[in-house]
Amino acid sequence: MPESIDKKAGIKGLFVALTLAFLLLLSACPGGAGNSTPIGGPAGQKIKVVGGTTLISTIVKEVGGSRVESLSIIPPAEDPAAFSVRFENITTLAAADIFLIHDWQKEKFSQSVIDSAKNPKLMVAEISLAGDWVIPDIQRQAADKVAVALKSLDTGFSATYDAGLTAYKEKIRKKEDLLRQQIAAQKFGSDPASINVICAAPATDFVKWIGVTVVATYGKSETMTPAKVLEIVDTVGQKKVAVIADTIQNGENVGEALAKKLGVEKVVLSSYPGAAKYTTNWEDTIARNLTLILATISNCPYC
Repeated sequence: MPESIDKKAGIKGLFVALTLAFLLLLSACPGGAGNSTPIGGPAGQKIKVVGGTTLISTIVKEVGGSRVESLSIIPPAEDPAAFSVRFENITTLAAADIFLIHDWQKEKFSQSVIDSAKNPKLMVAEISLAGDWVIPDIQRQAADKVAVALKSLDTGFSATYDAGLTAYKEKIRKKEDLLRQQIAAQKFGSDPASINVICAAPATDFVKWIGVTVVATYGKSETMTPAKVLEIVDTVGQKKVAVIADTIQNGENVGEALAKKLGVEKVVLSSYPGAAKYTTNWEDTIARNLTLILATISNCPYC
């Protein structure tokens, strides 16, 4: 082989070796060609987030903004405890990037159920938080936890979620201030604890947050036997009750017999955004709940 050809081959080989070395170095650097891509891909491509309930999915929209496509796997008017997984739910998970569930949903959405979606890219995170998410302080804590979950699973866009979280928590603060002013403006505002309420168990924390007194609670329709109604009436005794508070998810008419027995007005609250008309988010839901309670109490002859 002529010497000139040998030199050219050597130079070409050196060039190839240097090029490969450069590419390997680039792939090892943050943001380089070989760096793991965020689960949703480029900044302009939304990630598909499925929430266990609308309590999660509505927060995802607030925190994730244009970065996310968010939906709930359980319809908001259904009782999550009584919900049964359906074929369309598995189809939804098959196309999702992230599945965020409440820790109390682990049994219903077991690993075998998740595996049946045949979606190897699907990432699952549990959110553990006690209390009624409709209450402002719990809503703030929930937003924190949702943001942590999104950032841990979509690491390339932490700043986006931090900004969304800050903005949403400020929105919660402003709404809470307005609601507190609304409560204080009522004729019973100086002593809301003098107002007695009976409510479905899921609404208990929210009703207490208003400041009124919960004198009795009840469960789902199958537990509200005539004997149970009489038991609650006996428990209340001579106390005057201002309102009976059902919830959509617990059953809109569960407290009907009790309301008739006591001659008291009944309202139907919602524990989940989207269940009642014109309640697409947390703000709408808590505002509706509070307005119903306050309006009914205002009509109470002794309150």
